Amino acid sequence: MIKELIKVATQLDARGYYKEADYLDALLGKNAHEEEASEGSNKLVSKFALILEIEQPPGLDDLISQGQQKYSDMLPEGESFAKIDKSHVTLIPGKIFKTINKDDQSAIVEKLGESTVLTPIVDTGNIYLATREMEGRKTLYLKLDIDNSEAINSAVQKAVAEVASINVPEKYMHMSIANVHGGNPYQSVGDINENDEYDENKVIVSAVQQKKKEKKPQQKKKGGPGGLVKRLKGARMPDSKIREILSKAHPDLSEKDVDNMLANITASRETNMLKELIKVANSLDKNGLRKEADYLDGIIQKLAAERGEEEANVSLEFPINRGFKDQDRNRFRKFEVGPITSPEDIALIQRALDDYSEKNDGPKYLVIHSELPEGEGGRHSSSSEWMRYVHGNEPAPEGAEVVLHLATFDLPKKRIIHFKTAKDHKYGKIEVDKSAPPLQPPEPHYIPGHDEPMEKARYEEVFPLGGRLEGEF
Repeated sequence: MIKELIKVATQLDARGYYKEADYLDALLGKNAHEEEASEGSNKLVSKFALILEIEQPPGLDDLISQGQQKYSDMLPEGESFAKIDKSHVTLIPGKIFKTINKDDQSAIVEKLGESTVLTPIVDTGNIYLATREMEGRKTLYLKLDIDNSEAINSAVQKAVAEVASINVPEKYMHMSIANVHGGNPYQSVGDINENDEYDENKVIVSAVQQKKKEKKPQQKKKGGPGGLVKRLKGARMPDSKIREILSKAHPDLSEKDVDNMLANITASRETNMLKELIKVANSLDKNGLRKEADYLDGIIQKLAAERGEEEANVSLEFPINRGFKDQDRNRFRKFEVGPITSPEDIALIQRALDDYSEKNDGPKYLVIHSELPEGEGGRHSSSSEWMRYVHGNEPAPEGAEVVLHLATFDLPKKRIIHFKTAKDHKYGKIEVDKSAPPLQPPEPHYIPGHDEPMEKARYEEVFPLGGRLEGEF
């Protein structure tokens, strides 16, 4: 939580909220010592893999000497074991961890941080040797206590299952303590398993130093205007100066495109700051600091009100690449809601696009209900709006662009809604943060051809079936 507090305080200070930033600074000083004490010497680190850094067991140098003596007959002449300085236990291997998106990685780390079983009990009674032919790798390691290993595996699998739709197999929990490559942790045996406990059939090859691959010189690609705007905004450059730079670097860029990019990046930064504030407020509340959490709730409401939002738990990404929908479907297939399209999802898309149009002085959008019941002849739609505005090419009211719902994924912590424009095939998505304060009930949805807005019950009466457009749409 310390890092999140520092990040949010810096962002608030940059936006001129000096009083609120000072409050967070005071909160930092009050809670830093408590948090460090509660974390102890164990620390979750998520980079290439998810590891738990731990204190080195007592008498580690003696254990390594015992291992050197125990396996001296196996070591080629001149090789000896060197201590690995930082002790750790790998919880999720890199091959699996890198398939999880960044948000879900953070959520997993947060859940495991609340676990009471992540205190490895290292069994120092036996020292084992793992060997591999690659580079002649040889690693001394210690196992974790069996019951402790099962408890940690169970905690990891539970945390992942609550966040991401992937299976994490049970891991052989161990701690590498030394290797024959100078203690370089990146040259230890990376796939140590229970078979390494046995001395029979070990592959013994003389150790060789890892050769660095020569990188071919690559021509620098000219960055797009979006990346340039993002970097300049990050450097807190005024919009007027950014426009001046863009006019020289990308003279073909229209003024409207520049407006859209500036608005999107500003909105994205504000949304991220609100998410961080909500995360910190929730952590404070869990730790019993309700007064401090209430104060942050006040800041959240204040910032959300400035953005013209009643709540701060909905974020829009539009337009985006079509591939994002396919990625989400592959990752979150078991969380997909359907085939019924809910009126709430349609209302959320409509409200988000209305706000987007207002901020960017863009076109109006009309999100319509569509359905695809199975029937003779294959794909079929009984929605009159779909038949009129999509199939029949009839202009929508006030020249609005027609928008179609594509898919919804209802995850434990968030709801993801994908959509696209029917004519230009621009894709977008909405994420609803379930950890944030709940949404106000959506406004009644206006249906073309009906004089009054429909409440949910009436909507379902008129459109008893819903659907997710597939294939081309």
